[in-house]
Amino acid sequence: MAARYKKSRKRLGGKRKKPPKNFQIYLDENLQRCEPILSVLRSNGIITHQHFRYFPKAGTEDSVWMPLVGEQNWILLTKDGRLRFNELERLTLIHYRMKVFEFSNKTQGGPAMAKALQAGLRRIIRLSSSLRAPFVCMISPNGHSQLHWRPKRSEIRRAERIQWPEVKVRLRGKETATIKTAIHLPPEV
Repeated sequence: MAARYKKSRKRLGGKRKKPPKNFQIYLDENLQRCEPILSVLRSNGIITHQHFRYFPKAGTEDSVWMPLVGEQNWILLTKDGRLRFNELERLTLIHYRMKVFEFSNKTQGGPAMAKALQAGLRRIIRLSSSLRAPFVCMISPNGHSQLHWRPKRSEIRRAERIQWPEVKVRLRGKETATIKTAIHLPPEV
């Protein structure tokens, strides 16, 4: 009788995968200055875009900055759970085929959200590349991410029928960007 080979019990950690080159995260006004979240993203080699770098004025309407995020194909990280309930913001989210990851527990602090983000970052990267946009995924306190919202076909057709006028927006400093938005903006945004 032949001797059986013993299977190795040592588990290999494998190579740490880097996020795709086009994987960039935009932190909205609520999370833009959260140092624990920024350090988690930067330590994993993810390019971050903070809200105040593009829109220095506090309280900028979501429907104003969302087109910029959608046109650049950035992933939106937020704790604002109202994006999918406000009709204008929902239509903007659909029209620009945005990928949104939202923290499910809005009351937890920065370190707890950073811990959840660190635990679920690989799944967030995988979901953002495998799911067809637009969508909203929730990040639970333990780091598990799952699909939470997808638009109905009727909402997609409605967003496609809207005429989105082009508007020049003055960003930080002298930079300007031309974005298509559903509302007319005041000249000093």
